[in-house]
Amino acid sequence: MKLKFNFHCDRPVPYYAHRCNQLLTHPQVLTTGKADNTYFFIAEGDQEQLSELAEQVGQEWSLSCWLERSELLPVEELEGDDHALAHGPVHNPYCGYCRDHLQPCQHCGSEAQPSLDSDQLQQAVDTFLAKGQCTLATGSGLRRFRRLGDIQPSQLMFCRAEALNSALHLSNQGVRLLSSLEKPMLQLLPKAEFAKANKLAHITYLCHLADDRISLRLAQKLADAGVELVAVEEVEPTPKLVLTFLEEKPLALSHRRQPADLPCPEAPLWDDAVIGGYRAEVDDGKLTLSEDGRQNINNRWAAACAHHGAKLFAPKGTTTATLYLSGSRPSGLIHQDDKGEYQWLVKLPEQWIAPNQILSTIAEGAETGERLVARFRELHPERAATLDAMSDAPISGNLSSLMALVAWLLQVAEPGDDRLTAARKFTALALGHDGKNSPRIDFKLKRDDDEVLTVQAHKALQAALSYAMADENSIQATCYGLVDSFADFVANWVEQLDADVGIDQLALAGDEFASPALMDRIHRRLGNNFHLMWPEALDFDGSNLAAGGLFLKRRKRA
Repeated sequence: MKLKFNFHCDRPVPYYAHRCNQLLTHPQVLTTGKADNTYFFIAEGDQEQLSELAEQVGQEWSLSCWLERSELLPVEELEGDDHALAHGPVHNPYCGYCRDHLQPCQHCGSEAQPSLDSDQLQQAVDTFLAKGQCTLATGSGLRRFRRLGDIQPSQLMFCRAEALNSALHLSNQGVRLLSSLEKPMLQLLPKAEFAKANKLAHITYLCHLADDRISLRLAQKLADAGVELVAVEEVEPTPKLVLTFLEEKPLALSHRRQPADLPCPEAPLWDDAVIGGYRAEVDDGKLTLSEDGRQNINNRWAAACAHHGAKLFAPKGTTTATLYLSGSRPSGLIHQDDKGEYQWLVKLPEQWIAPNQILSTIAEGAETGERLVARFRELHPERAATLDAMSDAPISGNLSSLMALVAWLLQVAEPGDDRLTAARKFTALALGHDGKNSPRIDFKLKRDDDEVLTVQAHKALQAALSYAMADENSIQATCYGLVDSFADFVANWVEQLDADVGIDQLALAGDEFASPALMDRIHRRLGNNFHLMWPEALDFDGSNLAAGGLFLKRRKRA
């Protein structure tokens, strides 16, 4: 009796090739193989022998976040080979074999962890319980672990997987992803009762389980002491594997490790490119990436770099446009004309207005805006005065900043909240909407000094204030409506570009796509009519910029 053990993956997973190779010494295993992203081995034996093998694999093999399904199939003919599969480097946080020691693991590829004996671990636990925080050198870099309460963290580590469902708005698929071999992070919203009990704001947080063996040991000890989760501060930040959902499938926004030796389809125009925290170089036709905090490309070329980073994975001879939405760099819809020159079809401004100009900007937009602001000042003089007293410094011109302006205007955020916190509160409120009966928010365009169509803020702010004043219960729908309307606005311009020049695919890039609401609406508005692509093997706003920067068609990049 022959059985074929299949592991169907969404993308290459070297771990499964490595584990298949290890089984070649098993007396029942005859061959291993790989077809596309499906790894398999074929075993022969009686029912008892094959049942024991299946049980062994089920207990010892970890589930990757990229595993779509596994199956056992009876076969008559052999497939694959009786020699080892070729695969890339195997690097994972830990597995069942190595979770209880700190040495390198031959099964999952976990590297040796910083030294930590039982006395040092207990001291860290005692310090945390007594003082509310402790600092440890972990396999994920130097970290400070803090008790929740008086701080507003951005990253939460849960000490027990069993606590996830009661704490977070999370599906069973989300729990499976967080518990997977790669131990990724997800941007998630805590449930109201849990947030209140732990003094957490109504915003999304980067949530994860222990993602290295030192953090795991601490988490186990803290869980025994009744601590369910801690805030994590990265004293020495390291790259993270951050996922989002797209129709219940995982999509990587950033990676803990970059791919080794990517095929380079054409000769680079530069010896190296340093931007987004990475250095890219090409050696013997292979593109390599390494961490580098310096930068030799000006941020104004980031969208063009993202465009070239996407084209690395596009079919040869096809036309690509790129929607680049960054929280810190010039953003918009970019493409190259038939001469290879970069063209913005539409872009966001370099900066928006200052927060204290919100009402005056609405009033100056049109006569209806002036009447609306006058009515608002009459009905809500204290709120108007608070807005007028906010910062007079213009904020950066990106989508999350516009969300922050709307959040301050509609009292979704506090006046003392910074731009990022205000935007996170906006996103959290939008996420909770059911998608029904959301208002339409229009986006006004104006040509800038370079004759590029640039989004203006006043029309969107006026619409948001108008809907909120008409119905105070519509604020959540208004937040959702802004995101949905922006996606619709982008879709119209992509369709216009397609009609003018013809595009084969639209690439998505930029860290603004960390917003689950934005990713969902862009995908739903554009995914039916256009082939959407993203830098699966690279980051959305990091290594993809460095890789693309090698092909930047400019004499000067600074």
